[in-house]
Amino acid sequence: RIYRRLLKNMQGKSVTIRTMDIWAGGAMHSLPSHVRHPRTPALGQRGIRLCLAHPEVFEPQLRAMLRAAGSGPVRILLPMITTVAELQQCLDLIDHVHAGLRKQRYNVPAQRPPVGLLVEVPAVALACKQFAPYVDYLAIGSNDLAQYTLAVDREDPDVQTLYDPLHPAVLRLIREVVKVGKNTDKPVILCGELASDARVCRLLLALGLRHVSVHPSALLEVRSAIMQTDLSTIESLALRVLQYESPTQTQELLQRLEERATAGAGANKS
Repeated sequence: RIYRRLLKNMQGKSVTIRTMDIWAGGAMHSLPSHVRHPRTPALGQRGIRLCLAHPEVFEPQLRAMLRAAGSGPVRILLPMITTVAELQQCLDLIDHVHAGLRKQRYNVPAQRPPVGLLVEVPAVALACKQFAPYVDYLAIGSNDLAQYTLAVDREDPDVQTLYDPLHPAVLRLIREVVKVGKNTDKPVILCGELASDARVCRLLLALGLRHVSVHPSALLEVRSAIMQTDLSTIESLALRVLQYESPTQTQELLQRLEERATAGAGANKS
């Protein structure tokens, strides 16, 4: 009912629903008592790992998603995938649930809704071209991708200074996923904190990104930055970020890109 109400409120616009990623804190208590709490939540049984280990928890959500898809366009997003085998298992399970609902004559689409992969693990970013053929789109979870790339718990105040999504290694991984998306004709969507930073969006647009998932509070600022940007004036400068050694250099580049983009927009208006 919640999914259907959401689709109704979106008035025909596509809605992306992520499968559950319950792995820490009080949210774990919403699961059945036989589901064990992971010893190391960030590295343990979370996301798809938990879902595949407990299909009795996963399948009801899939049924709800697929039934809601009869009321409007839905896209499914799979988090915390680390192997192609996991991805294939998920797709098989989605197909199984979909076929069951069709057999029971529920109002579900004739075809399975589009399924996307949320790239959050460096191993998946590096091997993205092996995953891309199985999905309809790619999404980048920039928060977790930074956490796992830098081996930093972003919730731990003692290492907060080491957590920086603008680390050159993180940006190179994002660029790699964007390239795979372009080469395989799969849309790539940036999610997480980076997507709501107008200056970072400008940089990543210059590196080939074309879709961002923005927090509502940042929507106007990000939209304004995109509208003011002439990519032809900043693309060559933006590529330098792939050679940088520190986030400090990236921050300096963001300022230069902003100045150049603003100047270019002003020149075009005149």
